[in-house]
Amino acid sequence: MNGTIPESIGQLSELVVMDFGQTAWKGTISEGHFSNLTRLEKLEISSTSQKKSLAFSWGSQWTPPFNLKSIIIAHNRVGPSFPEWLQTQSNLTTLFLNDVEISGELPDWFWSWCSLRIDDLDLANNNISGTLPRSLHFRYETNVYLISNHFEGLIPDNISETMPMLRDLDLSRNFLTGGIPSSIVKLKNLISLVLSYNNLSGELPQDWSQLQHLQVLDLAKNNLSGDIPSSMDALHSLLLLILSSNSFKGEIPLSLQNCRGLWSFDLGKNKFSGKVPTWIGDNSPLR
Repeated sequence: MNGTIPESIGQLSELVVMDFGQTAWKGTISEGHFSNLTRLEKLEISSTSQKKSLAFSWGSQWTPPFNLKSIIIAHNRVGPSFPEWLQTQSNLTTLFLNDVEISGELPDWFWSWCSLRIDDLDLANNNISGTLPRSLHFRYETNVYLISNHFEGLIPDNISETMPMLRDLDLSRNFLTGGIPSSIVKLKNLISLVLSYNNLSGELPQDWSQLQHLQVLDLAKNNLSGDIPSSMDALHSLLLLILSSNSFKGEIPLSLQNCRGLWSFDLGKNKFSGKVPTWIGDNSPLR
């Protein structure tokens, strides 16, 4: 499907789900497209066009007639400003604004509003700047994707206290500095941790034994140093381990052979020494 979305769709007063999926729409979505959608709960529009030929036009003072539970908009034009009307949505649990040309810092109200309701947050592939607030707080099982933006500063050192139920955290391709806080390895529900392509430095936390569900660990393209902690042998669910392009040193620990589920293992462009462990060739857990 392609073409423009008629404004008359805003008169479908019984509409609960507006899901256009991944299509080649063009033109403008305005306030008129939602004028009488008082029952709308889900909005999903993603574009298959690299040109982002569909744009959203909402006034800064617009108050929508609906109260959504889910918003998924990807590969279209929403920015440059962050949509202020989102703060009126008290039922929202899923917020995806991926590759929608939002730039600048997020509004002052955003993080406190977000922490009260959002379970799945995806603001990837925009030009959002600023720092991650230390007060960032999510009470429930949460996925957070902030990949490919312009966030800078430190990863909050109290992350295990403010986001104890975190499942997926992707902060890759930003400008984060400082070290990986030791509290990050206390996130017992963590399934994936991706911090690659930042400016992180220092050594890794020593005790990884609590991350029994971790499947993906990607720390590539940083300035991390020191040895690989032997406690990583406790990561029995680990499938993907990428530590390339850092300054890790020492020998590759024999204990990694206990990560029996590994199918991808990249330690390239570091400062390791010694022999390649025989288990990598003879009894490799890699599939």
